[in-house]
Order: sequence, then structure tokens, then C-alpha cells
Amino acid sequence: MNEPITKISDHRDLPDGCEVLASFKRSENSSIIFTKNNGFLSILDVTDRIKENGTPVYICAQIDVTFKFLDWFPRALSDFVRPPAEGGQHAGAMITQDEDVEVKCCVSVESRFHPAMML
Repeated sequence: MNEPITKISDHRDLPDGCEVLASFKRSENSSIIFTKNNGFLSILDVTDRIKENGTPVYICAQIDVTFKFLDWFPRALSDFVRPPAEGGQHAGAMITQDEDVEVKCCVSVESRFHPAMML
């Protein structure tokens, strides 16, 4: 799995192949946005605010996972916490020898500040 993940630098201007699935407002200036991103799920943590001194601040942190990971993880976590005597994995194991789980996780952060702040 070597396909590059499309970087989303601004949630208001999504690249081709990206689509908002859901959005949750955490506060007046902060949101979590779930985006379908060319076969991946991109979770965006967005802050868009104005500092007290009038300086605009925009931060878009992006975490990417495969949709296959979303199917696999809850089951693996359930097996992980279940005792081996009850069918769970041995201590420290999340997958069995016969499972093939492709996981791609990428974290990136895009932030922009007013040019005067860069001095």
C-alpha cells in the first residue's frame, strides 16, 4: 500500500476526491471533520480563530486511516481486552498469525499565521 494520502491544508477547499462525511463543532472556533479522502478516512482537527491582538490563526491537523482499519480495530480491541481463556488474544497481541491488516496512518498539521507574526 504505497499510494500517497492527499494532504488537506484547508477544510474549506477540499482537494479532488475528498468529501466531508460528518462535522462536529467542539467550540465556537474548533471542529472535528471526518472526510472521505481517496479511499482513506481523514480526521481533521480544525481551529480557525482570531487572537486578542487581531492576528488570524488557522490550524488543520490531519490524521488518516484506512476504512479497513475501522472495521478491524473495534474487533481487535474487544479481543485484546477479553481474557485468552474466553477466546481473546494472548497478552500484548492485537492480531493473529492468519490476519493481514493493512494500516496506514499519517499525521500532518497545516497552520497559518499572519505574516507579521513571522518576524
